[in-house]
Amino acid sequence: VRLWDLAEDTPRSLLPFDAHALAFSPDGKRLAATGWRKGDGHILDLASGKLLATIDGHHVAWSA
Repeated sequence: VRLWDLAEDTPRSLLPFDAHALAFSPDGKRLAATGWRKGDGHILDLASGKLLATIDGHHVAWSA
């Protein structure tokens, strides 16, 4: 998955894992993604591109 800066029309970053589902936080500052293969969950800071948390497991459910 590649994230884009639409104002600049340039790619910002690639996610460092496979993603099956994505959800942006209401303030647009974080991105939650579930992994396709393992069912892991990941939370990223969009400004820095830094991985904030990984939730390991076979059954991760997100609601947005």
